[in-house]
Amino acid sequence: MRLFLLAVLFSCSCARAGCEPKIVNIGAVLSQKRYEQVFKDAVTQANQVYGRDKFKLTAISVTHKPNAIQMALSVCEDLISSQVYAILVSHPPQSNDHLTPTPVSYTAGFYRIPVVGLTTRMSIYSDKSIHLSFLRTVPPYSHQAHVWFDLMREFNWNHIILIVSDDHEGRAAQKRLETLLEERETKNKKRNYENLDQLSYDNKRGPKVYLHGQCTPPTNFPNVATRNQPKPVTSRPRNVPLLVALQPVPLDRFPFYLCLPFSNKIDQARTKQAEKVLQFSQETNLTALLLEAKELEARVIILSASEEDAAAVYKAARFLNMTGSGYVWLVGEREMSGKALSEAPDGLIGLQLINGKNESAHINDAVAVVAQSIQELFEKENITEPPRGCVGNTNIWKTGPLFKRVLMSSKYPEGLTGRVEFNDDGDRKYAHYSILNYQKSRLIQVGIYNGTQVVMNNQRKIIWPGGETEKPQGFQMSTRLKIVTIHQEPFVYVKPTMPDGTCKEEMTLNGVLIKKVICTGPNETIPGRPIVPQCCYGFCIDLLIKLAMTMNFTYEVHLVADGKFGTQERVNNSNKKEWNGMMGELLGGLADMIVAPLTINNERAQYIEFSKPFKYQGLTILVKKEIPRSTLDSFMQPFQSTLWLLVGLSVHVVAVMLYLLDRFSPFGRFKVNSEEEEEDALTLSSAMWFSWGVLLNSGIGEGAPRSFSARILGMVWAGFAMIIVASYTANLAAFLVLDRPEERITGINDPRLRNPSDKFIYATVKQSSVDIYFRRQVELSTMYRHMEKHNYESAAEAIQAVRDNKLHAFIWDSAVLEFEASQKCDLVTTGELFFRSGFGIGMRKDSPWKQNVSLAILSSHENGFMEDLDKTWVRYQECDSRSNAPATLTFENMAGVFMLVAGGIAAGIFLIFIEIAYKRHKDARRKQMQLAFAAVNVWRKNLQDRKSGRAEPDPKKKASFRSISTTLASSIKRRRSSKDTHRGVKRGRRQGLLPQGERKRDEEGEGEGEVEVEARDPSPRSLRR
Repeated sequence: MRLFLLAVLFSCSCARAGCEPKIVNIGAVLSQKRYEQVFKDAVTQANQVYGRDKFKLTAISVTHKPNAIQMALSVCEDLISSQVYAILVSHPPQSNDHLTPTPVSYTAGFYRIPVVGLTTRMSIYSDKSIHLSFLRTVPPYSHQAHVWFDLMREFNWNHIILIVSDDHEGRAAQKRLETLLEERETKNKKRNYENLDQLSYDNKRGPKVYLHGQCTPPTNFPNVATRNQPKPVTSRPRNVPLLVALQPVPLDRFPFYLCLPFSNKIDQARTKQAEKVLQFSQETNLTALLLEAKELEARVIILSASEEDAAAVYKAARFLNMTGSGYVWLVGEREMSGKALSEAPDGLIGLQLINGKNESAHINDAVAVVAQSIQELFEKENITEPPRGCVGNTNIWKTGPLFKRVLMSSKYPEGLTGRVEFNDDGDRKYAHYSILNYQKSRLIQVGIYNGTQVVMNNQRKIIWPGGETEKPQGFQMSTRLKIVTIHQEPFVYVKPTMPDGTCKEEMTLNGVLIKKVICTGPNETIPGRPIVPQCCYGFCIDLLIKLAMTMNFTYEVHLVADGKFGTQERVNNSNKKEWNGMMGELLGGLADMIVAPLTINNERAQYIEFSKPFKYQGLTILVKKEIPRSTLDSFMQPFQSTLWLLVGLSVHVVAVMLYLLDRFSPFGRFKVNSEEEEEDALTLSSAMWFSWGVLLNSGIGEGAPRSFSARILGMVWAGFAMIIVASYTANLAAFLVLDRPEERITGINDPRLRNPSDKFIYATVKQSSVDIYFRRQVELSTMYRHMEKHNYESAAEAIQAVRDNKLHAFIWDSAVLEFEASQKCDLVTTGELFFRSGFGIGMRKDSPWKQNVSLAILSSHENGFMEDLDKTWVRYQECDSRSNAPATLTFENMAGVFMLVAGGIAAGIFLIFIEIAYKRHKDARRKQMQLAFAAVNVWRKNLQDRKSGRAEPDPKKKASFRSISTTLASSIKRRRSSKDTHRGVKRGRRQGLLPQGERKRDEEGEGEGEVEVEARDPSPRSLRR
């Protein structure tokens, strides 16, 4: 029995122990002692709602200590040693550095214990690389940018000037506002594309009326179409739809109507942007900073600074009269409290976080969120105990990161401070703000921000700076515009100024004085590219002067600093992209208008506003003309080398055949008269001369064939020569006179472009509209990858590369390339135009000049001004007229013929010296032989006389060897002269030039003379006879 009672008591005690909830400690670091009781009451209330059976919350609190070291020790000894699951920390009323929640965040964050901030609004606590386990029930100061952005949309302000302090708070506010502007712009682009696609689809189906809600089409169309003075935006409720009339369709007289909610209309038609971001520090001259802001068109100024800095800015703005009519000042909570409020201008619009300093309310909401999260945490497995103390403990709480994620994902919609939720940085979302207007030294609430949008109180009027009751426009149309342009002939010429700083007067081809303006920009001809005044003129400058006269504005022109048209490029290899070139200067506020040959495309139109095109054009391809190079053998081009060899071989073959036929024919010269000498017959050299003479049409002299067979061959050879010469003459004209270079490229679809290789290089200009076009087109991706490696910095460099044969083809705007081809006759454009577009004037979105510029351009098209500009600057036809003129032969074409003649002369001179030398050598040998034969004859005669028994010869008759030689030489001369006379007589007798009687006497005299010579001639021939 006793054992039974003990078992019952033990089981009851175990059951009672198992039913007791787990004790969960929650720590708090509060600003004052009086909030400790609020914290305990909040914990008690949470225990009644959450975890009745599983856990019980226990409150452990301390107050802020005088310095950071004492605060960190108190967190370790009083809170972490008690194994707290989370620590709540408030921000003291006085924002001293040593009283901030930083020591609590660092100490608890080391062990991964979540820290919940109550009233801490500094943006540095959103950096999770520093504050690992920190989250808070209030938003940071930088989140006021959400309210500023919605106020801009509410009042339809599209351009702002952002003035921020150069500290963490200022940079955080700037980053947050720029992010909101970029997100809104991206959404607008997507929505515009969707609307354009829908309208394009419906245009194909025919005119149609679109209705939205209670919207109905107007009964009187002209009244809608001619709205000249629309009512202010603030006079219409946000939920009233707006009727938008679009352009009429040619198929019908009625226009399209598209009804959209008012807020959507603003989002689509307007793009918010910061015209200028000005940062300042303690050393900044605020007066100079605000003077820079005063020169801008925007009149909406957003200020993010501390109390002291805001007060200094207000003083400087009041001194520059920037707090009066037309200006708008939007500030946050710090900029309209304490010292700043005493200097704030009337009409200022500021923000104040609702319950932002209500520490009791934030304690209750924070405890409720922690209790809710602990209940969700205990439903998970493997929950470890928090660390106990800091001494000797370096291990983090393994469940701490999990608990932090549970806290950040929790939602508490019924909080005393409103809906409690956290973003990814642990900051409070959907915070409520009061919108306050500073009127006569009082703050009047004129609206609220409910966490998603601004709701204005229409019963309370806003008093704007200067005492105005009407909403300011937010901008002031400046009549002094900053114009940016780029060096691109013939649209913009850039020349240096004269020594006195003026531009040299020049005339156009039509005799009109060229209008020039001073433009500052980098001088490319000087090392270092210094910014100097230069002279600009051309198509775009004349257009700018015309627009300035029409629209009554003044201007200052400068050249773009980086020499680029403008494209987006990544910043420091990040995902963020920024515009460079003229686009970047326009969007950055360095220019108000782009007046240059800027191509209109989708990418640029999403960020800036284009006027109507002032010139329509497309893309074309520039190549170098293939001018044939005349060589020394140009005259031989009509025939191939094989044909020339065959003709030369034929000449010699025919000559040999003529010689053989004439020699062996019975009627040849060898057979007709057997008494004729060999020299008068058709020799091989005579046949060769005959063959060349017939071919070259040089006339036939001596040595014509006598036989019938040889003459037949000669006639056939003459016919062959006629055909060859006629063919050569015709082809020579075709090759040297009518030869035209063929275009190397047929167009964008040429195989050499579609299938790129290193043997054919083509390119465009880096970061230009052409570069963007090829990058966006999927079917041209292969071409783009090839071009990307060879692109040039400017069009002038690429054109010069084409002329230097470093680049085979250059793809660029047709207007520029056609002009260059007309000026540089070694270049030519080829192929049909593609990617047709136009040049437009660029302005910022919703520029007040946009409509007037487009109307002025349309008017210039109608009155012929644009056509006059084309005739003056673009339409030059110098090279075209030359190419259409008949081509003529030049010395380069016929230089080979002259060289051939010179070679013939040189060869003749060389051969004459050889002939003379050979003749002298032959004569010397003959004289030696004759002397030898004479001596032999004398010796033989003497020998015969001795054998015959004759007496010694008479000394008087005895001749010396010298006298014999002299007698022999004279006889040889007489024989030569008689032979020449004999040949001349025979030739005259053959040609019938001598009478018959003279012929006989000549023949008789010829025979007698020859007999006489032979009788006296002791030559070997006479001896042989």
